[in-house]
Amino acid sequence: MVKNKKTIKKLVDELEKSGNVTVACSKADISYATYYRWRKEDREFVALTDEAVQIGRENMTGFTESKLIKNISDGHERAIEFYLKHNDQRYKDVNRLKLRLTPSGTIAPIALV
Repeated sequence: MVKNKKTIKKLVDELEKSGNVTVACSKADISYATYYRWRKEDREFVALTDEAVQIGRENMTGFTESKLIKNISDGHERAIEFYLKHNDQRYKDVNRLKLRLTPSGTIAPIALV
C-alpha cells in the first residue's frame, strides 16, 4: 500500500469513527502490518493516529452509553444491573481482604469482606 494523503485521510477518518485499528485498516485497505510499520517509521503518523484513536474511542463510548440508556429505558435487566454495578458502590461485586499487622511486622489476612 502506498502511503499518501488520501490513504492516510481515509484511515484517520475510520479511526475517528470507532477507535479500532483493525476495523479502520480493513476499511482503508491497509494491512495491520503496514499500519504498524508506518507507525514505526513516522512520528507524525503516530501522533495523528493516536489522536484519531482517542476521538474514535470517545465517539464509541458516547454511542454505547446511548444504547445502554435505551436498554435501561426498555427494561432490560442486564443493562440495569450493568449500570448499577458500575455506577453505584452499593451494587458493586467487591471482595476485599481485611489485613492486620502482626507483632513481628508481617501482614496477615483476617477475613474476606
